[in-house]
Amino acid sequence: MGVYDNVPELLSVSLGSNETTLLKITNAYCTFVNGGKKISPHLITRIQDRRGKTIYNFDAINITLGLPYLRISPDHGPNVKMIGKNKSNPLSLIKAIKFYPQGVTTNSSGGIKNLSKIYNLLEKIADFGIPLLIHGETSNTEIDIYDREAYFLEETVLGIRKNIPNLKIVLEHITTKESVDYVLESKKNVAATVTAHHLIINRNHIFDGGIRPHFYCRPIAKREEHRIAVRAAATSGNSKFFLGTDSAPHFDHNKENSCGCAGVFSSPNALGYVAQVFEEDSCINNLENFISINGAKFYNLPLNSSLTQFRKLKEAIKYPEKIKVGKNMITLFNPGYPLYWENEILA
Repeated sequence: MGVYDNVPELLSVSLGSNETTLLKITNAYCTFVNGGKKISPHLITRIQDRRGKTIYNFDAINITLGLPYLRISPDHGPNVKMIGKNKSNPLSLIKAIKFYPQGVTTNSSGGIKNLSKIYNLLEKIADFGIPLLIHGETSNTEIDIYDREAYFLEETVLGIRKNIPNLKIVLEHITTKESVDYVLESKKNVAATVTAHHLIINRNHIFDGGIRPHFYCRPIAKREEHRIAVRAAATSGNSKFFLGTDSAPHFDHNKENSCGCAGVFSSPNALGYVAQVFEEDSCINNLENFISINGAKFYNLPLNSSLTQFRKLKEAIKYPEKIKVGKNMITLFNPGYPLYWENEILA
């Protein structure tokens, strides 16, 4: 799956004897989570000259056996011209558009401060039924970090709903009761994703006996009452909620320092822990909808033709604490209790 470019002719007598990169190994792990579909990543999406003018903007990402999407930036100004709804319009190929408020999480410096400046664009994508995928936190640093998701609903989302009521919206990786309530009270064109780790951890995990950088992500985990509300929504069977792992691998040296980056790497074990959560809450019959069906239906996509088999084992699964990438290490999500569920993609 592209983990190694050049495999030595000699037989390897130890694991990890070849060197690879963070990008390659992440791409390989994500292939499993994406049902065998390999997505080709692009590291450079925009180049600006010294005056800040964009001279190269590669927003339409080409995906191998996957789906195209757009990342919107401040350069997508109000003067947007579209042609009719037909196959010759590039926008008809786009399945979703991602919105990061500027500076709210890792690698979001190119995000947007004021979404109202591109309402013209959002009106156009609403006409095509394209969902706007929102990282729902305010970039206002004067707001307490634990209140930024709830504040964002009033600051930004309510304005979008008022001005463009037919726009499909996905609040990604929600962490608060306020977000759950908003989705439940909204029309059918509002939905939310939930990560595996936000089903399990609350903010205490980040500070248990000291700083736990590998539990730090954005949006940051909240109080236990919020985790309970998010978990109840996820396991309820309500079609407005579906899985979005938001798995984010970072080298340990970038996490374990005086200003560590946000992100939890859960790709190898996220589905197993989600299955275990649903079993613990006696909601295993809702697992398939949450993982595979609700999201596809909201995005108007066909269901995946491949099947994934889940099994509960008698013995706890032994997965690595860390993954070596070249000379660096990446720590895998570990909530501190055993995992008994495994999954396998069937042919």
